[in-house]
Parts: sequence; C-alpha cells; structure tokens
Amino acid sequence: MLFRFKEKHGVEPTNYAEDHILNNPKTLQKQANQKNVCAFCFQGEQIFTGYEDGLICAWDSETNNLNAPLVGHSNRINALAAADSNFLFSASNDCTVR
Repeated sequence: MLFRFKEKHGVEPTNYAEDHILNNPKTLQKQANQKNVCAFCFQGEQIFTGYEDGLICAWDSETNNLNAPLVGHSNRINALAAADSNFLFSASNDCTVR
C-alpha cells in the first residue's frame, strides 16, 4: 500500500509522530511485517480499514478498488469513526487521535 502511495504522489508517506516513545527502531521493526486489519468502518460507498502498522485505507465498496491510503499514525489503529462524508476519526496505539 505504501508503495502505491509513493508511486501515485511521488513522495514518501510522512510519519507525524517521529519523536513518540513507541516510535523506536525495535518497535518499528516489530511492526514491519504486521498487516492485519484492526479496525474498520463504513461511510456511504466507502469502507475504511485500519491496520497494525498504522496505515488506513479507503476502499470503494462497489469496485473493490483502493481509493486512497491515509498515512499519519505510526502504530496500530484501534478505532475508526466516520462523522460524515468529510471527516474520518482514527485512534491509534501511538497515543494520537487524527
């Protein structure tokens, strides 16, 4: 998923919590191979999935295509909630809500 983000946008995804205590080499290495879905929510025709590595993906439920990867967390996604078609809230083990 991150490869597609870089390919589509031409930049690496940004980690917004670089100085967080859980953002250390040992923890990040442990998370490197984790790809399990931890949270999901539905909003209209979209499905949002949150993964153990902090990635959130927006999927089109009719075509099963990935609409967009959402990068901002550095740890497991615990909860997702769509307030309306403009807002998605996410809570993570990196101690942030976005």
